[in-house]
Amino acid sequence: MLDQLRRCLKHRHCSLATVSLCVLTRWYIRFHLLRHPADMGAPEIHAFLSYLSNERGIFLSTHHQALCALLFLYKQGLQMSCPGSTSSVHGSKAGTAADCSIATGD
Repeated sequence: MLDQLRRCLKHRHCSLATVSLCVLTRWYIRFHLLRHPADMGAPEIHAFLSYLSNERGIFLSTHHQALCALLFLYKQGLQMSCPGSTSSVHGSKAGTAADCSIATGD
């Protein structure tokens, strides 16, 4: 599944830094004990983002990158709408799904 996501990112001519966001997706899958993302929903996304913020102490920008990576995973990698309401997984400063864009390389 992660290979499929990498191919999707490379097909869109994304930069190597963007392709490295697959690490966040891998963390998400491992955090939920190797469950497939198609079987998970908004509560799992919220739990993962809460873990990153509370346990790992990540910065808001990294939190936003993780959210964008997960939205990209669902919308582009799995070609399905993001499970549940994405407003339930956003922090008050995290922005909206429209703010999440994957940068393309030169």
